[in-house]
This record gives sequence, C-alpha cells and structure tokens, in this order.
Amino acid sequence: MLRRTAARAFGSSVVHEPRMPLPLHQTSRGQALSQLFSELQECLQSRVGCEEVGSELGADPATSRPHGARVQVTPTRALSRGMEFVLRGPRGQCRFLHPMTGWILVTVEEMAPGGPGPMRNEMISVHQDWARYRAILKSTSSEGRRSGFRFSSAPQLAARYYDFVA
Repeated sequence: MLRRTAARAFGSSVVHEPRMPLPLHQTSRGQALSQLFSELQECLQSRVGCEEVGSELGADPATSRPHGARVQVTPTRALSRGMEFVLRGPRGQCRFLHPMTGWILVTVEEMAPGGPGPMRNEMISVHQDWARYRAILKSTSSEGRRSGFRFSSAPQLAARYYDFVA
C-alpha cells in the first residue's frame, strides 16, 4: 500500500491518452466530410429551387422539360449503412451515401428507354491541403484498373450531378 502511494505521489503526472483511436466522425477530417455531405445537398437543393423559379417566370419553352419531368432532391434519411439522399431527374438518378467511414459513395444510374440503365460508382472524400480540407472525386472501375482522382468542391460536384440528371 505504501509503495502505491509513493509511486502515485512521485510518479509522472502525464495523463495517458486512450490507446484506441477516436471514431472517424469525431475527428476534424470526419467533420469536414460530414460538412461536405451537407453542403452538397444544400447546393443541389438551391440549384433545383433556382430551376423551378426560372420555369415559373416563363423560361424558354424550347429548353423546358415536359410536365412532370423535374429534378428532385430527397431529404436526408438515416439507414443502417449511413446517411443518404437521392437526386432524381428525367435522365437518371444519383444516390449519395455517407457511411461515416471516410468517404461518400455516389451511385449514378442512367435511365434507359426500357427501364434502369447502366450504373457506375464514384467516391468523394476529403484531403487536407495545408489548413483546410478539399473535396476529392474518384471514379471506381469494375475492371480492377486504377483510376485517378481530381480535386473539386461542393458547388462543382452539385453542378456535375445536376447536369447529369436534368
């Protein structure tokens, strides 16, 4: 008993950190990715809102879409795999799944005349560039070959996916 008391009294006062790392969603990178997910959804919603206002103000009928063929962004919903929202349009749909593991999976599905068409997957992540995080877009190929990545931002990604489904 005396030995433990002396060791505590004269031992180091360093607080030991837990050996297990923090979950990704509690780190600054995880927070940056969650913020990118939210910003992407907000950019898509504002883009859809601007398009609806333009059609109400009498946009050019040659470029307008047929009645009922409009772009929609679903609200975020919680799944067992993570958080998800869907961007639907007349030419296809994009599913954005954020499983809180370090990336956002985007499933892009084209609409064919007979029903659903081909699908492709893309991954969005963040990379720390000095003091800030930048979005990275990476295509995944089913052929097993490596594909490159490119830096992007939430507004650029929103424009890319909106133009695909509209």
